[in-house]
Amino acid sequence: MQDDYHFWLILIYCIALFLLTEYLLAANINFTSKATNSLRMPLISFLIFRLFLIVFKGVFRRNPQNTAWEFRKMPIQDIFFSFLFWIIGVGGPIFIVFSIDLRIFK
Repeated sequence: MQDDYHFWLILIYCIALFLLTEYLLAANINFTSKATNSLRMPLISFLIFRLFLIVFKGVFRRNPQNTAWEFRKMPIQDIFFSFLFWIIGVGGPIFIVFSIDLRIFK
């Protein structure tokens, strides 16, 4: 129940940022185009994270453990999950947002 609440809260926040970006671009209120476009990244990152989480739980039947700043032996699956998320879930949205025009209203 607690996880469901946080999922919807974060999803609503990410969608609000995405829609704010659309509004700012449609109204030509560009502080800088790159700064405005970067407001789209949380939604893309969140969706990638949820996809990774569903796959991880399906394969290993448990939640991944946090490997950030942990200097002890950890299961390799958790380290691999974190590494893939940082490469695809953080680097991917940066590439997508700054190289592809994602505007809904043109």
